[in-house]
Amino acid sequence: MNHIRIFRQNIPIHILLLVAIEYIVMLMGVYFAHRLRFLGADGNVLSFSDIQVRAHIYALTNLVCMIAMGVYRPHTNEGLTGTLLRSLVAIFLMGTVLLSSAFYLFSSFELFFGRGVLALASVISLLLVTVIRWVFRGLLGASALRWRILVVGAGTRALHLKNVLESLGEKKQM
Repeated sequence: MNHIRIFRQNIPIHILLLVAIEYIVMLMGVYFAHRLRFLGADGNVLSFSDIQVRAHIYALTNLVCMIAMGVYRPHTNEGLTGTLLRSLVAIFLMGTVLLSSAFYLFSSFELFFGRGVLALASVISLLLVTVIRWVFRGLLGASALRWRILVVGAGTRALHLKNVLESLGEKKQM
């Protein structure tokens, strides 16, 4: 069984594994950005437990933005470059705008990142997500992120579909 059913949708396990790994990578990006930003400061450094809630909010916000941008769609033909461009838009545009506006709208919560930490976390997260995607595609292959379709038939329509797929260069798939 290579799918898990969530909200009446069959989601491939390797996509869920990629989502979980990228969530952890984005958490690490916030921690690294915070340490990098306050490297020389003595009094402003917060402990890991102090920024834990902020890190989870950052990772969850960016993960939702990446899902909304269609980064995890298995039926895309864009390749690694298109997926990374979608991730770039999701993290830098959507995620940063959402987190910045959430800070002003819900000022009673501790959502303040600071410009430096937010920018560094975005850059580090995008770089780590790029490495994870590159390794993931290298291990599983680009075909692991595509739909698999079974066509049953033996008539003229099936022969026509076979000819169309062969003309597109999909011979190895049949």
